[in-house]
Amino acid sequence: MRIKYFLLLIALVFFGCTSNDDTTVTEQRAIIKDGANVSGHESCGWVIQFNNGFNSVVVPESIPTEFQQDNLEVLVILTNSAVAASCTSASNHQVSIVSIRLAN
Repeated sequence: MRIKYFLLLIALVFFGCTSNDDTTVTEQRAIIKDGANVSGHESCGWVIQFNNGFNSVVVPESIPTEFQQDNLEVLVILTNSAVAASCTSASNHQVSIVSIRLAN
């Protein structure tokens, strides 16, 4: 009887755990916006708006100077920051830019 439980345990260990290979990082299409022109983000400086149907807006910690242009289409990779975005009434955190380049 113990052997059955042992074999069941071994089978669960080998077949029950799968690796999570869904960690690929992809670029997201977005638009750099002057926060003065984005409702709720007027005092944020530059913001990033995503073309995702929801028009989500995030506040970056910083944007390289060459990308500080209103309505500039870019491809970005972002990570969450621990720094709160104090310029907006929403309880959002700022984001860090991992990669940014002009959209084609």
